[in-house]
Amino acid sequence: MLSLFNHGIDRINILLICLIPIMIIISIAFRTNVEQISENDLKSDYNLKSDPKLNGLRKYCNFLDDIQIGDENSFNYCGYDLELEKIIILIRHGDRGPLKDVRNLNNIPCNHTHLDEINRINDEQTMAISTLLSKFIAKSSVYDSKFLGSIPMSDGCMPGLLTKFGLSQHIKLGLLMNRVYRPKLNMNPDDSFIAKQIRINTTPYPRTVQSAMAFLHGFLSEKNDALNVFDLMSTNFHQFSNVYFCDYHDTQKYCFRNCTEMDELLKKIYKTFSYDHDKDFAQMIKQVEQIIVPTNVADPIGSYKRSIVSIFDTLNSFICHQQRLPCHQQNDDDDDDYDKCIAINDVELIFTFISGLGHKLMHSEDNHRISWMQSYGLLLNLIDQIKSNEKLTIFSGHDLTIHSLATVIGFVEHNIPPYASRVIFEIYSRKSSSSTTTATTINNEKLIRIVYNGNDVTETFPLCNSIYNDAASAAADAEHCIRFDDDDHTILIKLTSLENFIHTKFVEHYLFENC
Repeated sequence: MLSLFNHGIDRINILLICLIPIMIIISIAFRTNVEQISENDLKSDYNLKSDPKLNGLRKYCNFLDDIQIGDENSFNYCGYDLELEKIIILIRHGDRGPLKDVRNLNNIPCNHTHLDEINRINDEQTMAISTLLSKFIAKSSVYDSKFLGSIPMSDGCMPGLLTKFGLSQHIKLGLLMNRVYRPKLNMNPDDSFIAKQIRINTTPYPRTVQSAMAFLHGFLSEKNDALNVFDLMSTNFHQFSNVYFCDYHDTQKYCFRNCTEMDELLKKIYKTFSYDHDKDFAQMIKQVEQIIVPTNVADPIGSYKRSIVSIFDTLNSFICHQQRLPCHQQNDDDDDDYDKCIAINDVELIFTFISGLGHKLMHSEDNHRISWMQSYGLLLNLIDQIKSNEKLTIFSGHDLTIHSLATVIGFVEHNIPPYASRVIFEIYSRKSSSSTTTATTINNEKLIRIVYNGNDVTETFPLCNSIYNDAASAAADAEHCIRFDDDDHTILIKLTSLENFIHTKFVEHYLFENC
């Protein structure tokens, strides 16, 4: 028995000795194949969800776990004899492919939805999102619309197009807002008048149309399988000419397209984006550009040169899908003698640089003026929608839309607004039968509360955030805003004050004379 065992060991040793050369050959061949595989196919060496240093990048991506109800549900307005008349929601589109092409873009799994990564405590919610996503894609595939655009079905990325992850973000957001607002607004999806209660506003880009439809799909369809949100587009869909919703009453005069003074000021602001003064940072950016540029572009540091924000946008297609960052693929003709990969630290440095720019712009009078010029048309449309009969109005826009509006209203966002960001304007009025002191003070005034990404930011409105030390200042504040000191210092803005503020501030302080 022992001799048989020893004989077996000898056979194994001989077999291993014979196999070693074969294994070496296979190893070399395998290594060669691995070098031919895109770095995008390999798992990332960073973890957005566990590394605190990457919280800023994680916040920007806005994973499904991070989309939650916040202050939307914090105001007990019924205790003040108020009623919620309507909500107006400005959203940024969901996750998309980068705006500029990038090497091996089709290898990034942009249509990975991350649904399998959601906290399993929310299993029921996860199933709801997954089911609604499947139904949405099925319905959209048979809906013929030049505005909707095609939804990518492959796993790769397409420049500028919404991904399935982006659709999932807005479906979940719609589900959450449905649970907060639909009962308060008394909106019944089975009601034949539901179409008259909704208005959809988008920009010319299909990703904003798809995001609006995905949000509505989550908001209305969970309890009504028969409801097709795409049918609403025939009567309630309004497409604006640019990202700022500046068209007003069928005119584009508030888009200020031929305003030389505005163009010059924009050039002045863009100069602050320069990083040439920092040689190490500039060298790192140059290397990043060389790595991400598509192979069919002959002069990456020329006509194809990207802005710092464009570079960040490109890298986030890897970051938000948790893929390994790309590497320089050296060819025989390359002069560079290095094998350089973009590191997560490089992305952090770029993110920090952009955040620093945001802080500078927060205090820039030039940026405030440009933001007013860009947002004035949207503010006029917003006032009209507050006075309209719809219960739900959606403006589906971009990070630029939110940035300019935030600067004007006061909740300045020094970072780029995350994917699927939301700004909600809650519109309240006094109950007709109420005669309480608070209601009498309000009279027939419409009141507004502003919630940005789950945070009540109403107090940042310029007419409501003044610090006063005397009765006169307090009286001036009360003229514009209603304070509910016993309800966690909730503040509501009077509509008349908002209107006056918009018109006087813009015309007197920010409108260019020749525009």
